[in-house]
Amino acid sequence: MRETDNWVDRFDAALRSVAQHLGANIVLQAPFDLTPGQVFLLHLIKTEEHCTVSQLAEKMEVKPSAITVMLDRLESRRYIERFRDQQDRRVVIVQLTETGSDVLQKIWNLRKRVVGYCLNQLDGEELTVFIQAFEKLARIAADLDVQQFISTINDEEKRGNRDGNHT
Repeated sequence: MRETDNWVDRFDAALRSVAQHLGANIVLQAPFDLTPGQVFLLHLIKTEEHCTVSQLAEKMEVKPSAITVMLDRLESRRYIERFRDQQDRRVVIVQLTETGSDVLQKIWNLRKRVVGYCLNQLDGEELTVFIQAFEKLARIAADLDVQQFISTINDEEKRGNRDGNHT
């Protein structure tokens, strides 16, 4: 195993653990009876302001019917409201209610406290280096054309197999 593979394995394990403990677990343990998917959907609705069911389905990479089921639950709790677009009555607009905004803010505040506690376990220099490196990694990932990168890897593998190099 190459050293890079070891770093990738360690990074993946750490990222999964952090995402689970500082993401999903916070939502599941919070006293709001929401799923991580519902919180993510509320966050999308807040970010997009007046968005359509189709836009939400596209962003969550699910069918509109799956979004409709989630929206039904959120609407029954008065976290969101839906209404028809005035120009095109077929289009359903979704927006966050004040109640939905309040619960999202409470979850965000709770998460900030939990994440803040964890970050405060690092000393000043560790925290600075970690945040700077993580922000840099985020920029690199955002700038990476993944489709092009994968295409390049596939091309290299095809050339390697043609040349008798099997990896």
